Order: sequence, then C-alpha cells, then structure tokens
Amino acid sequence: MKHLKVLFVTTLVLLPSFCTAQQAASILLALNEMPTEPVPFNATKKTPFIDNKSFGVNNSNNAIPDKLYYNVQLTEYDHASIDPYLSASTFRKFAIPNSSNKILVVSFGGSTDRRTDALCVVSPSGTILDTLEAAVFYYPSFGTIALKQFRIDALFNIIISRIVPTSSTSIPLDTFSSFSGYRLDTTYAINSQGRFVKQSEQCYVTKTYTRAYLEDRNKDIWNGGEYLCVTQPSIGEVLNKMSTETVPFNATKTKESIYADSHWVDNPNNVIPDKLYDNVQLTEYNHASVNPELGASTFRKFAIPNSTNKLLVIEFGGCTTWRTYVLCIVSPSGSVIDTLEAAVHLGFIALKQFRIDAQSNIIITRIVPTSSTSIPLDTFSSFSGYRLDTTYAINSQNQFVKQSEQCYVTKTYTATYLEDEDKDIWNGGETPL
Repeated sequence: MKHLKVLFVTTLVLLPSFCTAQQAASILLALNEMPTEPVPFNATKKTPFIDNKSFGVNNSNNAIPDKLYYNVQLTEYDHASIDPYLSASTFRKFAIPNSSNKILVVSFGGSTDRRTDALCVVSPSGTILDTLEAAVFYYPSFGTIALKQFRIDALFNIIISRIVPTSSTSIPLDTFSSFSGYRLDTTYAINSQGRFVKQSEQCYVTKTYTRAYLEDRNKDIWNGGEYLCVTQPSIGEVLNKMSTETVPFNATKTKESIYADSHWVDNPNNVIPDKLYDNVQLTEYNHASVNPELGASTFRKFAIPNSTNKLLVIEFGGCTTWRTYVLCIVSPSGSVIDTLEAAVHLGFIALKQFRIDAQSNIIITRIVPTSSTSIPLDTFSSFSGYRLDTTYAINSQNQFVKQSEQCYVTKTYTATYLEDEDKDIWNGGETPL
C-alpha cells in the first residue's frame, strides 16, 4: 500500500469521522437515518458532509467500488478495504423519482489525502442494486484537486465530469505540475430495474490543466470554461454544395469567403494541418484544433483537370485576425488525399499567399526573413527578408509536386507596407535572382 497522508484540521472540515469495522452501521440504518437531499444538486469541492448524519457502513463484500487513486489517469490505486479507517461512510441520500429505491452516496478515504465517492442504488431493504464511481479527490496541503465530480439535475439525470489526460504515461497525482487533458461529461439515468444507464457523452476541447488551477477550491470541473467539441459535417457532406471556382485565380488579401460556399467542416485526427502562426519565421504557432471556433471551414473549390478529385481550400482562424489557408486534394467522397499550406495572414499582413494559373499550376509566394531570431508577427516594425515563389503541380497520383522555385533580392519589409490591403506579396516589384 502506498503512503496515505493524514490531513490537517484545515482540511478535516470536509470529511466525516469514520467508524472502525466494529462500529460500522448497516446500510439500512444509514438509509433510514439520513435526510433526503433535494435536486438539483452539485457536489462541489466545498460541499460538506452533514454533521451527525454521516454513517459508517459495512462494505465487507466490496459491493461498492472503493478505489483510492494515485495517478491522474486513475489507473493506479489501492482499495479502501485494506484499512478500516479508509472504509465506507455515507455522504448524501436522494429519492429516485417514481421509485421506492434511493441513491446513497458513499465516500471512501477517511481522514487521508485521498477520497472517492460512489453512487449506490439501494432498495428499501438496504440491498445494493447498482453502483457508479462519481467523484475522485486529492487533498494536498492546500486546496482540493478534483479529477471527477458529479451533479444531479432537476430531472434526476446524473452528470459525471472527468478530466481525462491525453497521455497514457502515468502522471503522479501528488507531484504533477501540469498536464494536457480534456473534460468529459457523461450523463446517466436510472432505469426501472434500478440500474445506471449511460445516456450521452460530451467531450470538450483539450487544454493544459495546471496544478494551481486544479487545486483552487472555487473551481469545480464543470466550471472550467472549456469549449465544446462540436461535431461538424464531413468534407464529403459539403463538397457537392459548393460552386466550382474558375482559373486563373489569385487569392488576394481582399478575396473573401463566398457565403453560400463557406461551411464548417470536420478535421478528424487533424489530417489537414491547422497551424496559426505567431512569428514571421512561421516556426511558432498554435493549432486551431484547441478551439472549435478556430476550426476548419471551406473557402474555395476547384476542378482538377482530367480527374474526378477536387482541389478544396480550407481556412483556419474563425473570427480572429489569424488566418491559415490549406489546399487539399479530396476524393469525390471527401477523403483528404494530400495537403499543402498555401497562405498565412494576420489581418492584412500576408507572409504567404497563393495563385492558381490557367494550367492549374499552384504558385505559393512567401516572404522569408533572413534572421533566424524569432520576429513576433503582431508587433514587428520591419525585417529583412526575400520573396520566394514556389510552383507546384498535381500529378496523376493526386499529390502536390514541386516544379520550380524563384528567389528574389533581399530587401526590408515594413509592417506598414505589408499591412496594405492593396499590396499582395507577389506585386512587390522585387528583382528576381
């Protein structure tokens, strides 16, 4: 058994006095003695046990799950049954609508730094019909870390919110500083047989959770302000709804989306690169996938000569001033075959733009800084750089193939010049090398 810390008095206000095995009352006694809690009910970090109404209950047959966790993944644990001072104690009781059964919330962990709560459907005679792990807490010296919490709404739906780490490598609960993860809300109902039945799941956008944030006792999991992972239509669903643009085509700074052809689309597994850049070198960036409001939307569609596939332009950035455009070769069903980043903008500042000529060759023009020292895209005044034109064709295997490059003489590019909406970067009058 790993070491469990005994809490100081400042934390003990949240926890009941646990009975030894010899003193444990039956579930039936607890069921009859506890007051019935009204709904809706939010089991916050600050929700206390009820004075004189928290009963030790007998869980000698381990009918109630009693895991006390040591890592963020909730894969490493001890069982509370190994020590009577960690054993089951009642936290709350709820009436189940249209049923004589009750919900009994049972807590494990005693006066240590770990706590797990389980919901139990209990019959009038005290028989446990079903259980559901509903909350996992860790109590450091200060604060309260919750990795799982529960709520019961006015219709008696049970919503369990969990922070799920993206890494499978074990993250110790007592020493982590931060981790990448996402919030997952799972809703359950109780059926006529007294069983918990999953109704739905809602996933939220991945973000970094810091220890300081999770320790805050005023921040419950469901109040983190995470963005919903909204399911968007697939590319295949919107492809035929779009008009086909003619060539030649110049993607100027002022070329806007066509309302009827602009559709949010799904980008499963980030198959389309979605970088939104922060510096002139295009080496520092965030991914649009961190926020659904920055996600993929369609910009233009082109026919590919002698092919049933299409050239689809996807833009990222949403309602922000950051914008990245990616060319995608897509099949008639919407499968992405190949991609090519084609344009990068911050407002009217363009560091990369694209054109498609009459022969469907793609020319990507880029301003390349001569310095490798990062130049912030939103605050620079000027930098030394050169224009680079790269021409691509689409081959018979439906891949982008580089045909040629043309470099131009180095010059100074000012923010004022690059911000001019009428100055596209292929019209700078640079001298070819």
